[in-house]
Amino acid sequence: MTRRWPPPIAAVAAALFWAGCGSTDITTSPEPSVAVDEPSDTTLPDASTTSVDSRAPEPTGESAPSERDVSFDSLSGKFSLAGTLTVPAGEGPFPGVVLVSGSLSQDRNETIGTKQPFLVLADGLARHGIAVLRFDDRGAGQSQGEPVELSDATTLDLADDAQAAAEFLALQPEIDEERVGLLGHSEGALHASIVANRSDVLSYVVLAAGSGVPGAEVIVTQTAAGLRSEGASEETVDWAVEAREDLIDAALSDLDQPDYKSEVRSITEAAFAAAPPGVVPTDPSELSDQIEQNVFVFALPWMRYFIGYDPAPALRDLSVPVLAVQGSLDVQAVADVNIPATEQALADNPDATVVVLDGLNHLFQEANTGAVSEYESLDDPFAHEAIELIADWISTNT
Repeated sequence: MTRRWPPPIAAVAAALFWAGCGSTDITTSPEPSVAVDEPSDTTLPDASTTSVDSRAPEPTGESAPSERDVSFDSLSGKFSLAGTLTVPAGEGPFPGVVLVSGSLSQDRNETIGTKQPFLVLADGLARHGIAVLRFDDRGAGQSQGEPVELSDATTLDLADDAQAAAEFLALQPEIDEERVGLLGHSEGALHASIVANRSDVLSYVVLAAGSGVPGAEVIVTQTAAGLRSEGASEETVDWAVEAREDLIDAALSDLDQPDYKSEVRSITEAAFAAAPPGVVPTDPSELSDQIEQNVFVFALPWMRYFIGYDPAPALRDLSVPVLAVQGSLDVQAVADVNIPATEQALADNPDATVVVLDGLNHLFQEANTGAVSEYESLDDPFAHEAIELIADWISTNT
C-alpha cells in the first residue's frame, strides 16, 4: 500500500473529503486504504518486514523488555488474531495493556508511512514496567479474518477483537489478571469503552485521541480542521463540509444498503463537479478514481455505523478508572470539540482523568500545526511526555 508524503493540498482536500473517523491510515493519502479493483492489497504488510524509520530502542541490556509473537482466537472463534507481547524486564506479574488501533484494518504497529506508533508505545510502556500486547487487526498482517474494508464489520465487531485480546492477555503467566486494561487510539478508544462496559476482564481504560461526540460531528470537524491546517481556502473548507453533511444525511437515513450506495455516488459526483478550482483532479481518469474511492469508503457498513455512533452513553457507563488524553493540535479528533464532551460524559466517574497535552498532534508527536501532511517529517509518535503520563497513570491507578 503506497502512501505519498507530503500530499499536495489538492490531494489532502480530496482525501479529507472521503476519509473517515480520524483514521491515521486513510486520511494521509489520496489513495484508498484498499484498492477498489485489487482486494488483495487490503492485507497490510507483516509488521516484522515493514520498512520504517522508527526510533524505538532496540531491546538490549538487562533492563530491556523482551518480546514474543502470540496468536489467539477471535471472540467468535471463527478466526485467529496475531500479535506481539512485550514483557518488562524483571519479575512479574506485571500490569498489562492491549493497544487497540484506529479505523479500518491496521497492522500491530499501527504503521503509517514510516512511523510505527504502537511499536514506540509498547517499548516505552514496557520500560516502565507495563506489559503490552499489540495485534494485527482482522485481515491485516498475520491475522486471519476479512478486513473491515471488504466485509460488513463495524465498530462493534472490532470491539469484539479487542475484548478477545484482553481476555488472552489476562491469561498470560507474566500478567497480573487484576490489572489488565485497553488503550484505544483514535477509533480504538470507542472499542475500549464498549469492551469495558461488557467484560469483567478490564480494570482500566486509556482513551488516546478518542472522540466524545457522535461520528457525524467527528467527520465534519475533522474535515474543517484538517483542511485549514493544510492552508486550504475557506471556499474549499465550506465545499468539503457541505458535501460531508450531505453524505452524513444519507448515512443516517433509512435507505437500504444498495440505495444508500447509489445515493453516496450521486452526492459525490455532484460535489466533485462543484469543487473549487484546483481541489479535485482535472484528468478524467484520476477524477474517476477519486470518486470511486469516496463511494467505496462512505458506502462501507463500518462507515455508516460510525457516523451514527454516539460514544457518550458508553463513556457515561464506565465504572473503571479512565484516562482520556488528547493533543492540543489534533486535527483528526479535535480537542476543543471532543474533550469538553468527554469531560461531561465522565463527570460522574470519580476515577476519570482528562488531559490535553499542549503541542501534540493526533499521533502524539510534537507538532507545528497538527496537519496530517507533517506527520512524516516529525519525530516519532508518542512523545516522551505522553508515554510518561500514560505509564504513570496506569501504575498509579491499577
